[in-house]
Amino acid sequence: LTRPKMKLSTTILCLAQATLVLGNWKLLSTVSFESEYDLGHPAEVEATVSNERCESREDVVYAGNFCHGGITNVMERMYNSIRQSYVDNTTYLLPWIRNDGCTIPLEGHPSKYVQMDYVFDTEHFCSVLERSGVCVECSNVPSKLKNDKMASVRLYPETLNQSYCGKNAPWVKEREYEGLKFHIGVYQVNPGISFLNGAPFPPFQAIAQDEDSVPFETHKVDAFAKFAVKALRPNELLEKRIKKVQAKLGEKYLALHMRIEEEWADDWTNGGSCYITADHIVEAVTSHPDYLKLKEEVSGKHGQNKLKVFVATGEKAMAREAWEKVPGVEFIGTEDIVEDLGLAQRAYIDMQLSTRSSMWVGAKVQSSFSILIESMRRQMKLVNHAYSKSNSGSEKTLFGDWADIEEFHCFS
Repeated sequence: LTRPKMKLSTTILCLAQATLVLGNWKLLSTVSFESEYDLGHPAEVEATVSNERCESREDVVYAGNFCHGGITNVMERMYNSIRQSYVDNTTYLLPWIRNDGCTIPLEGHPSKYVQMDYVFDTEHFCSVLERSGVCVECSNVPSKLKNDKMASVRLYPETLNQSYCGKNAPWVKEREYEGLKFHIGVYQVNPGISFLNGAPFPPFQAIAQDEDSVPFETHKVDAFAKFAVKALRPNELLEKRIKKVQAKLGEKYLALHMRIEEEWADDWTNGGSCYITADHIVEAVTSHPDYLKLKEEVSGKHGQNKLKVFVATGEKAMAREAWEKVPGVEFIGTEDIVEDLGLAQRAYIDMQLSTRSSMWVGAKVQSSFSILIESMRRQMKLVNHAYSKSNSGSEKTLFGDWADIEEFHCFS
């Protein structure tokens, strides 16, 4: 993940159609742009052009956001909120995220709102946004209020209620403080099915009162993946932890997303039909020619080297048990580097180690986590594999190239 080049193309094509107005908010149903450096944002412009655009505004409105859900959903909502900020020509402020994805918190890690730098490198993030033509201040509050200790509480009173998790989203509230205007928004908790199946997803869904009237954007998940690759990277703490695990994994390793947490065997996923056991996943992967080829490459002439395996999952112990039954492999976990980290931080470490692997296997069972990693790796010209089940009723675990494996429908 490299820092973007300073020089950007000024070739921009803008097509804007039907506008939907909600209060003082305007939603553009289609906003598409072309450039040499396309993040999926509405524009890529010279930094000087961006500065002039931002500084020429007479009435500045600041956009603050709460982005809820698991790490993939948080990233998606950040992307959507940035696009909305560009359309509205507001000044984007760093969003608040949850440290636990609005799930059951880890012991010793109370559920709470955290700033974006809890997970991400905000300096890099802001520099990319600036080069994308987005007006941004790299803080939760405007620089004019940096010495006001009460500003954050006044602007984001929701952070005081730690049990609140945006479940009544979406909403946008207009607030004023010290003569400045703000739009504070909460983005959807549940991921849109349109994102899960790879179809166009509605980036403006967060501020619509009537979801049926939301105009669908033409950008697909690949545009979101470009944003995730180019604009988001781990903060210094997480990058050091990732490098520590990478040193154990070596240059070539296998990474998988194994969705083997107990909740996926529950009735809420079509009676648990979505669930595939760890042993079945391992059996399908280890019998495939691509796995055998990688293992042979790593093992050496005399078979003295073991293939290192990393698994992204909330059930590391179960995954370790399944892989330790396989000869010639070594399971590399993260238990020793995540004890002091929250769920969002752990999930992003899993995502990064998956993205950087030699061979990656995703869960093609309507997993936004796997879909995003596959799309990110495709931006990096890397090959992807997947496991799944047949929708025809067969219990056989499917495995192969990502594009060749059907998506199993976990939800009715």
